[in-house]
Amino acid sequence: MLAQSQPPAAPTSQTSADAGQADTGGALQEIVVTVNKRRENMQDVPIAISAISQSDLAAHGIENTLDVAAAVPGLTMQGSMNGLEAHLRGVGTTAIAAGEENSIATYIDGVYIASLSGSLLQLSNIQQIEVDKGPQGTLFGRNATGGVISITTKDPSHTFGGSTALSYGNYDTVVTSSYLTGGLTETLAADLAFYFSNQGDGYGHNLYTGDEIQKNQDLAARSKWLFTPSSTDTLTFAIDFERSHSSTLDAFRDVYGHPTNWGPGAPQPTGQPFLYTGGPWDINDYLDPFDDFKQKGASLNYRHDFSFAHLTDIVAYRDAEKNLYWSSIPIPTKANTAGWFERERQISEELRIVSPEDSIIKWHRWSRCASSCGDVI
Repeated sequence: MLAQSQPPAAPTSQTSADAGQADTGGALQEIVVTVNKRRENMQDVPIAISAISQSDLAAHGIENTLDVAAAVPGLTMQGSMNGLEAHLRGVGTTAIAAGEENSIATYIDGVYIASLSGSLLQLSNIQQIEVDKGPQGTLFGRNATGGVISITTKDPSHTFGGSTALSYGNYDTVVTSSYLTGGLTETLAADLAFYFSNQGDGYGHNLYTGDEIQKNQDLAARSKWLFTPSSTDTLTFAIDFERSHSSTLDAFRDVYGHPTNWGPGAPQPTGQPFLYTGGPWDINDYLDPFDDFKQKGASLNYRHDFSFAHLTDIVAYRDAEKNLYWSSIPIPTKANTAGWFERERQISEELRIVSPEDSIIKWHRWSRCASSCGDVI
């Protein structure tokens, strides 16, 4: 690791409702959560919550949503060919069909992510992650049977600043992450987050094509623009793009030196033995397997502070596209190749009005309208 001269220190912020005490004075550190659509002290919310701060992400080595399970008890994450399969307290889904939605709802800056593939996110400019355990349908609607994963990214600052990290690992893997923010005018601030990871050497080879396989590459970028025309109005525009490419999707592989009746070029068993001579990470296929995923989105968040309530309107659009190819038999032949192309689009709007933080009586009203569609080839 080039960006760090020593391992990260133990986290000082608490990651659960029953977390320990802060280092100073033995007092509990206040953790602000938004599980009730308002900012509250986590100690005052009667819900089982795990809150992961920015420092906790670094301490646990969390780089994407798959890694979140390392810091949250009861949460398991699994990545399949169709996306993220999260299970919280045993509740989740293993479905891989297009248009399926997880029963653990994922939100980023208040925008619901319907696509399973779209929930696979790189986490390069995160302020906090909240995991709300148990059914949350009252505040988050359907598809929150097991709980909610709510991701909050950093807001732009009028003070110029930024950070960058660079690391190098085995298999010629280079990872870089950068963040830049600053004010453009007195009422406008913006930021830019960038993440790139490239594995130069593959774990194995395709014996037929001679190419290296079992390689991964990820690119993600996100920008937020914060406009505050008055003390009571806030307008936030966010746009993001992410692409991941992998050549690890090979469904079948023979054991070294194992003969099979499937001969090269033969679509049916011929009795001709085919001897596989590759290693445990090698394949012998007609084409290199690939898993290519792209997603992009944009959202507009408007907030107005009345004396009696806070009004928020979030409008968002998301687009996810997945293209996969692999060989269904472990020999170099065009026969029995498999794959699919999938595209999902989503338009959503959420309008809510909640009582102020200092109100004695806590109340809220919200409504969400979402439309999504998916195509599979």
